Amino acid sequence: METILAKLSITPNDKALYNEALTHPSASKKTNYERLEFLGDAVIELITTQYVFHKFPKYPEGKMTKLRAKIVSRPSLAKFARDLELAEEMKFSAGERGNKGLEKDTNLCNAFEALMGAIYLDLGYESAEKAFLSCAQATLDEGYLEQTGIDNPKGKLQEILQAIKPVAPNYEIISESGPDHEKNYLMEVHWLGTLLGKGHGGSKKLAESAAAMNALEQKMWHTECVLEK
Repeated sequence: METILAKLSITPNDKALYNEALTHPSASKKTNYERLEFLGDAVIELITTQYVFHKFPKYPEGKMTKLRAKIVSRPSLAKFARDLELAEEMKFSAGERGNKGLEKDTNLCNAFEALMGAIYLDLGYESAEKAFLSCAQATLDEGYLEQTGIDNPKGKLQEILQAIKPVAPNYEIISESGPDHEKNYLMEVHWLGTLLGKGHGGSKKLAESAAAMNALEQKMWHTECVLEK
């Protein structure tokens, strides 16, 4: 448990909450993750809704709904649980273990929701928000790029620019922050000495894609400043 909480930068006040969050109903009928799962589901939905609403101010309701649905889906939450290695700390009955309970998306998703509920109860909304976004950032970045309808923004940007002049854009890391397990990179894309766009991402690749997407949205290669070069 200490390893999982350390990954999330969590210092618990009430350890019993976290033990409850990782207890499958097969292991205990009275003290299991079901109530915390109920709470955590609502907490995750609010965190994701608020993040998408503020992060993408130009998105209509439909796009925001699709992106939120991707983040709070069972496969996504189960992936976050696997990334944290929650299954290794979960308590199951012998029967559920024999039934491959450690591998089921449903169990992992429920435990992850319960863990977020425990953090919310123990340390408040801001701690739950920080912990959840540290797990979901890469998926948020990927979901954003998918919603744009452009599968390869770097390739699309290069194609447009090289039609103007056969020189490839240059990507530069401006800053990186966070511990190794939740890095956040800020990337800029330049072309012929002109800044075209900026983007954040949980990996260098995602940050480059976000910067290219930002450039595509702004369409700065059409400006006289760029074309004159």
